Amino acid sequence: MPTTDELKERYGFYELARNQESFARLGKHVRAAVDAGLTKFYAKLAQTPALGSFFSSDERVRHARGAQRDHWVQLFERGLDQSYYDRALKIGNTHARIGLEPKWYIGGYALILEHLIEHMMLSGTARLSPARRRLAKDVASLVKVAMIDMDVALSTYFEMAERNTREIVLGKMGASLGSLARGDLSTRMTGLPASYRQVETDFNSAMERLAQTVGLVADSAGQISTSTDEIRAATENLAARTERQAHNVQDCARAMGQLAAGLLKTSQTMGELRVASRSAEEEATRGREAVQQAVSAMDDAQQSAEEVVQIAEIIDGIAFQTNLLALNAGVEAARVGEAGKGFAVVANEVRALAQRSSEAADNIKRLLSNSREQVDRGAGLVKGAGNMLHGIIGKVVEITTGVGDAAALTDQQSADAERVNEVIAEIDRSTQQNAAMVEQTAAATRSMAITAQRMGEAVAVFDQSAAQPHLPVRRAA
Repeated sequence: MPTTDELKERYGFYELARNQESFARLGKHVRAAVDAGLTKFYAKLAQTPALGSFFSSDERVRHARGAQRDHWVQLFERGLDQSYYDRALKIGNTHARIGLEPKWYIGGYALILEHLIEHMMLSGTARLSPARRRLAKDVASLVKVAMIDMDVALSTYFEMAERNTREIVLGKMGASLGSLARGDLSTRMTGLPASYRQVETDFNSAMERLAQTVGLVADSAGQISTSTDEIRAATENLAARTERQAHNVQDCARAMGQLAAGLLKTSQTMGELRVASRSAEEEATRGREAVQQAVSAMDDAQQSAEEVVQIAEIIDGIAFQTNLLALNAGVEAARVGEAGKGFAVVANEVRALAQRSSEAADNIKRLLSNSREQVDRGAGLVKGAGNMLHGIIGKVVEITTGVGDAAALTDQQSADAERVNEVIAEIDRSTQQNAAMVEQTAAATRSMAITAQRMGEAVAVFDQSAAQPHLPVRRAA
């Protein structure tokens, strides 16, 4: 007996309970004749152009024919039980999956039934009776007509049902899609047939998600627009400040370049001055050596003058002794008398010579005294000049040292200024690049603001009145 409610309903309506005893007899005929009937049926399928694609290989034909044979045999051997119902559902689902229309399925059953009827009614000597053959032919014709009438009725029923279902579905979906096309996100789909209930649920869920998404996009677009306005204003201000900074850095770079050039020129001048100072120091050193030589010569002159004075004193002593001798000689000549006149003359001449020698020695002494005073004064002046020149040389040395230190410091400052100039030049390039980048950022921000405005305008056409509250969007500081 059937186990499912739907199968029980059909079993009772067909009044199969009173035909239960026929199942065993029919099973024998089915087992004996179903193979030939199925072979005839699948040969017919192969000759039908509309069905050739469903059974394109012998393997598929053998598999389908075997499944059909088992189904027919078990149908009459085991009856209309749960296994039959499961097999029938599987066969129906397979036909639906491959797209085999019911009319070909019903027609195939008609051909198999014709073969089974002929096998049952014309077995043995019955096939020799014309009346029996006519009866078998009439019964087969009755079954075929009944099957084709059922095929037409079912096809009409399914076509009408499909048309009604399609009209309902398309009408509901058309109305909902029309509302959606007008921007109404509150539209929902209701009243679809049970077989389309999942479509209805999915559409309504999609509309709820779309409404939430559009609402979130609208809120985000507004916040993005506000944020981009603030960013755009800040970026434009930053661009202006960066541009001013770039100009200032350029001016600073220009000034540092001039300062570096001035320091370089000063360094060159200090180098020349250092060379001149060293030359002056060398000249002063040589002058000091000349003064020392002059002082030495003056000392030698003083010593020579002293020696000359000593010689003059010796000459003066000699003149005094000579004069004394001449005087003595004159006294002796006077005492001798006439014989000593010549000797007296000589004594007078010697005395006169001694007098002149004494006078000359006095003059030499006086001249040497004056000369000595002048030599002493000249020596003092030369020594003073030497001391002054020594002091000047010390100052020149100090000046040379200071000039050298100043030149070294100037060189260092020039090198530092050159490095600072290079750093400022690099800062200038970076500032120019930053200014260009800020300008590009400002342009991108303006473009983003326009895009956010367009996105807001795009989502503004949707009606979100029935949408669920939007999730809050956190604004970045």
